Amino acid sequence: MKIKNLKMGQLYSKVRQIIYTLPYIIKKKKDHPNKTAKSIFKKMDKINESGSEEEKLVLKTAIEEAYLEKEIERMYIRIARASRDVAKQGDKLDKLVKR
Repeated sequence: MKIKNLKMGQLYSKVRQIIYTLPYIIKKKKDHPNKTAKSIFKKMDKINESGSEEEKLVLKTAIEEAYLEKEIERMYIRIARASRDVAKQGDKLDKLVKR
């Protein structure tokens, strides 16, 4: 991904794209620790520029799947945090009732 000489709107779009693909990059790094993020980006760019429609679809699906997995993980973390906060408030209310 080239980001030099981009206008603000284009830069914003590229940054959003990088954020969206980041879970895929991390997943690929875990699967292949010797690969660099740069090489993964290059392979993605190559597929997007000159890959077959099937390769593009497979890549797009893998990126979306990794992103959604990360979002689900974040959702579970938020739910756990909210549950913990509710439990703390419940304990405080129990203490107040006992007074």
